[in-house]
Amino acid sequence: MTTCLHMLLLAALLASSAAAPLSRIGGIDVMGDFTDVQTIGNIAYVAGGATGLMIFDVSDASSPKLLGSSADCIGCNTTAQYVTVVGTTAYVVPVHYYDTPGPSYTVFAIVDVSTPSSPRQLG
Repeated sequence: MTTCLHMLLLAALLASSAAAPLSRIGGIDVMGDFTDVQTIGNIAYVAGGATGLMIFDVSDASSPKLLGSSADCIGCNTTAQYVTVVGTTAYVVPVHYYDTPGPSYTVFAIVDVSTPSSPRQLG
């Protein structure tokens, strides 16, 4: 689903002109149930449910580009419910983290996103 990214692009449209009629300005078809998004500059960090963390270039709102995802990240959590980015570090809360007890249990993943095409789990 692209619901969350569409909402992001809609918010950008609203911010640019509150009086203008609403219209879709762009989107991208990717798998996932988007649950959270944070933008920093022209980069959107999206929590995509079972698809994990996805990183998009939204500099051209009419044609956003997928730069990378946690699927490209060896050892990263494969699910994402929430994401917060501080600097070049993303803090990702996985979906249903409370249902996965055991030695590999984590409440959240810490991911280096300094190179968006190659996210790397730090902890």
